[in-house]
Amino acid sequence: MRILLFFLLIISGCSTSLHVGRMQNVKAFSGSAKSLSLTPAELYHNVSDFRHHLRLVESSTLFTADKIIPRLNQTLELKQAFEDNVVKVESACELLSVYIDGLALLAGEEKNWREKTIDLPVRMNGILNNYNKAFGKKIPSGTGNFLGSVISKLASMRLQQLQKKYLVEYITSGDVIVNDVCDYFTEEVSVGLKSELNSLDAQFDNVMRNFYDNIEIYERKQNVSSFNYYKYYNPVYLGLKQTLVQLHILLDETTVAMQKIKAAHTKLLSSLKDNISGEFLLEVEDLYLMMGKIKHGYDNLKALDTLK
Repeated sequence: MRILLFFLLIISGCSTSLHVGRMQNVKAFSGSAKSLSLTPAELYHNVSDFRHHLRLVESSTLFTADKIIPRLNQTLELKQAFEDNVVKVESACELLSVYIDGLALLAGEEKNWREKTIDLPVRMNGILNNYNKAFGKKIPSGTGNFLGSVISKLASMRLQQLQKKYLVEYITSGDVIVNDVCDYFTEEVSVGLKSELNSLDAQFDNVMRNFYDNIEIYERKQNVSSFNYYKYYNPVYLGLKQTLVQLHILLDETTVAMQKIKAAHTKLLSSLKDNISGEFLLEVEDLYLMMGKIKHGYDNLKALDTLK
């Protein structure tokens, strides 16, 4: 709670007015949700990279051209096919992200807001149309038009006046987007990635056993070197194993994060409609703490350095 309080004090300034008090939750939500909005696509790419890396380890036990070249070509084709699937995930993430960008502008979070009032409405409509096309959805284009028009008005209206007139309506319209994207990840993407990771668990075990068996044949011929196992082979195994474990953790955490974005947005909208004073919303606090947890998880993943 102290961490969140410090965060909210920074983004809200020293004012203690009732209006600013209510805006604290909006700012905290937009900051946290923005950080988390692109993580599903990032996770998908990381799973794809791990899958590809494991295929390369598997191919390393082949040596003749007639065996290794077809296997490498197949590995490349499989990676491309897997990456093609991420287009829908990225489309959903971009839609959520651009909505939150607008919310951050409306909350007074962006410094160069005048420049973004020109670009953001166009992006919003384009991304919404792409989302509807990719998913066969029918989120009304009027939703994007309205959200974009609110942002456009920043150039001609004072921020507080705009907030008072449009903030609740903006978040009400955005609720359709937030619910749709979050449900898509938790009900479809996370299920598919869970199945993929469970499959990779079994593949990893088989690939690494075969890898070590082949290495042993080589080492026996060379007079086994314990140093080679210490320096080269075992770090490969441990790095990949830790990466796979971390991907499982990140999938679980990202699923929870998307659920929390939805819950926090619903509660945020409810609190603004009911004109609740500037008390901190538990759902927004949970979302902020989740942001820190996932950031730590990706820092751990990058530190393993097995996917580069």
